[in-house]
Amino acid sequence: MGKFSEYVGSQFANPRGLAGRCSCAAMNVINRPMYLLASELASLSGANRLLDAGCGNGYFAALALKLGVTELWGVDMSVDALAAARQKNRAAVESGRLHLVRGDCCALNFANGFFGAASSINTAYFWPDPLCALREIRRVLTAGGYFFNLLYTPGYLQRFPYTRSGFHFFTPESMRGLSLAAGFTRVEAGELEKGKSFVVASVK
Repeated sequence: MGKFSEYVGSQFANPRGLAGRCSCAAMNVINRPMYLLASELASLSGANRLLDAGCGNGYFAALALKLGVTELWGVDMSVDALAAARQKNRAAVESGRLHLVRGDCCALNFANGFFGAASSINTAYFWPDPLCALREIRRVLTAGGYFFNLLYTPGYLQRFPYTRSGFHFFTPESMRGLSLAAGFTRVEAGELEKGKSFVVASVK
């Protein structure tokens, strides 16, 4: 794989600079159906507090808050993406409905049972330790809390050269197995677009 493809792939994991802004803009378009579904699921869950693990530039946060999520915490490793999220959602930040934190999904700085629901949209590929991240997300959920994990299939992702380095690939079955291993009591996987994307809904 060429250095350019490797660089492009790294921008999806940790957007930075002009290339990071371009990658986030592309994700906003490509991932919009997933963002809409996750927003609806989060709203239907009835949770007052939602964790968005890997919030990027805040595009999903804006949709979720508009669709009725009361309060949202976004966590991301990218300083630049968080700055863009604050700018995009300034009113929500100032009103206290949106909280943006730099952090790692394997070491979430929240108390046990803090959130009623959590979401992750196309970020699990970049978790250094997926099982650790799932256990942490489960830890910060209240009993009966939902985790909605939306992903693209290996077959879809492997069409792109930039995914050949730095990406973990998951099938619905493998992510379901990991979620059960992390301690979730009920885990269901469903197809979104045939052969392209899926959602794994887990309950603590």
